[in-house]
Amino acid sequence: MNGDVSGGVRRLVGAVLDAVLPPRCLGCGNLVGSGGILCSRCWEKITFPGDPQCDTCGLPFEFDPGPGALCGACIGKKPAYDHARAAMIYDDASRGLVL
Repeated sequence: MNGDVSGGVRRLVGAVLDAVLPPRCLGCGNLVGSGGILCSRCWEKITFPGDPQCDTCGLPFEFDPGPGALCGACIGKKPAYDHARAAMIYDDASRGLVL
């Protein structure tokens, strides 16, 4: 019963906030659906990392050097971590989301 009440209150507060402060896209400021943070136009501009990339730091490669390949920086000085991956490529489309 207590969970039902808190869930109802949460939905009510969310609806009031959406009415007073409608959710806006973090990229361009246009209105987005409830719970959204980016409009479809800004979402399509985001570049997500993929293979091929450095096995340690995730730096994208222009060509596929094969499995386990490392970039020059990671070969020169092995980082203190084993693997790191970015959620998106840092470029004009993602810059405003990160900063």
